[in-house]
Amino acid sequence: MPDNGATCILVSTSGRYLPIAKFTITMLNRYWQAHPELFVCGGGSSHGPNWFDTDAAPQDWLSITRSACRRLHRKGYKRVYLILDDHPPLASCNSVHLNQTLPRLLDDLTATCIGLNGWGIGREGRRVRGEILRSYYYNLERLPADFAWKFSLHPTLWNLERLIALLDTLIEMLPLPDRTPWRFERFSSQPGLGLSFDYLESAYRVCGRCMTSSNSRYFRHAAKIGFMRLRRLFVNRTGTTGKYGLADARFDERLDALGQYYEGPYPLFWSGLIMAGKPNARFIEFVRRNRYPDMYHQLTTQVVPAFDSGRKTTADSV
Repeated sequence: MPDNGATCILVSTSGRYLPIAKFTITMLNRYWQAHPELFVCGGGSSHGPNWFDTDAAPQDWLSITRSACRRLHRKGYKRVYLILDDHPPLASCNSVHLNQTLPRLLDDLTATCIGLNGWGIGREGRRVRGEILRSYYYNLERLPADFAWKFSLHPTLWNLERLIALLDTLIEMLPLPDRTPWRFERFSSQPGLGLSFDYLESAYRVCGRCMTSSNSRYFRHAAKIGFMRLRRLFVNRTGTTGKYGLADARFDERLDALGQYYEGPYPLFWSGLIMAGKPNARFIEFVRRNRYPDMYHQLTTQVVPAFDSGRKTTADSV
């Protein structure tokens, strides 16, 4: 275990998502060297001692996650990287920043959380919205109080006690059908929750350029996006059609997929491997186009077929 033993990882999953969770865990072990101890909730304890079971209803994501967080707190953990089962790292992580720098910054800033889906190049949501801290803090962005998605469930480092307090409050507020990850993201940013800490102005997100494990990978990705945006601008101005012209929707899909990837300490894909309950075709296409042959083979021959089989079985039983 790294020196900073007060930090752990919690992967949140459910029964039919187990093939996805196991893939994410495989990628965590591959790309995040010497990562903190890893736990899983929602998958049943039969898979090992670090897989937490719960009496909560399978659809009650808030209670399942709170139960696991309480167990981690009793074990002495102070911080947790909360990772949904469909958000694997896509390339080598910066283990020094993940294991040491970010836990230190979380404490120094008295932060509620630091999101790994940071600010910078890519999709519109990565535009700077708040205050960029000085270089000592690796240019973290402090998100403003009115930023609606400050508690995004993309991979994020949390102060464990504060995460439990948020979960407690939302469980009291929301009926069972609304205790979902999406509702957590939407309602946890609302003012007036009555929490004992300043949750509205204590959320941060990383600067990918400052924390990537590979500067060359970062600048290659930035150059690809820049080139494709220039090409799209040229097409729009000239009305050119053809292979990469206005009529080619595939070009825009490729540009959108590039923008969803984030090159930071934990390289990720914004919308994850599963979207609207189905395998995310753009994620899989991104993996294929960007030359992850082993990952692409595993996804297409093992992970997605296993998930689709479980999804069909669940649908047939309803």
